[in-house]
Order: sequence, then C-alpha cells, then structure tokens
Amino acid sequence: QYNIHNQPVSFRAFVAWFMASCFTCFQFCTQIILGPMTVDLMQSFSLDAVSVSYVVSSFFYVFLAMQLPAGILLDRYAAKYIMPVACFICALGAVLMGLASNIYLFVFARMLCG
Repeated sequence: QYNIHNQPVSFRAFVAWFMASCFTCFQFCTQIILGPMTVDLMQSFSLDAVSVSYVVSSFFYVFLAMQLPAGILLDRYAAKYIMPVACFICALGAVLMGLASNIYLFVFARMLCG
C-alpha cells in the first residue's frame, strides 16, 4: 500500500489509525448509550424525566466546552500524545458510570466521557 505521497504505509501508521477509529466508535457509543437506558436510570437513581435529561446532557456540556482546549492541545502537541490521554479519561468515565452508586458519581463519570 502507498499513501498520497507515493510512500509505503507503515504498519505502525495503520495501527494508530485503527486505534483512533476504535476510540471514535467507543466515544460515539458512550455518547448515545443513555437513550435506551433512560427507564433503568429513572428506576435505579429514583429520577424524574427532567433529572434524567440533565444527566444525559452533562456529556454534551463538557463535550462542547472542551472543543477549543482540545483543538489548542492538538495544535501544540502531536495527536500521538493527546489520544492516549483522551482514551484513558473516556474509558475511566465509562468504568465509573458502571460502578456508580449515586447520581453525583454517575454525572461526574458522564462528564469524564464527554
């Protein structure tokens, strides 16, 4: 395989692309996962519909707020340094969401995923 500059594509470049693609799919799944879980969240944490909407939207508030800082970090440092940190933070948030025993920990974990 050759890239646009007619140079051979290395295996490391393919692995980096594949890992970034997998992370993007994982992040997308954490973004939409609470849609089907709304009734379970309402029962588990004794929430009403408005409270569940705040929990679901906490992801998007942080996601929106981090767009500029993430872009600045990606411009300043290489993606190979930023992506593993972002993957770790998102994975930590997903694990904490699964282990959350109260709504405050769940919202914090949701914000980490964002």
